[in-house]
Amino acid sequence: MSALLGDYVVEVVEVICEALPEFDQALYANFVRENRTAVRTIRAQATSYWAAYYRDRFPEKRDYPALKALHQMETWAA
Repeated sequence: MSALLGDYVVEVVEVICEALPEFDQALYANFVRENRTAVRTIRAQATSYWAAYYRDRFPEKRDYPALKALHQMETWAA
């Protein structure tokens, strides 16, 4: 699931972002803690797609669904 946040199809990441309240927070927090390098890579991919394709739709980077979801998961891991 987390790897899909680095996908360029915004409709996929919107579904994930909307489903966050139903996620097992402990499971995703654990994933983030154990896979920091992978999470950085996913964040870099998501940021790249935001900059290339979605900056007009989401002028604030923090509002891009993939980055919102990653931020939430990283907050759970903190």
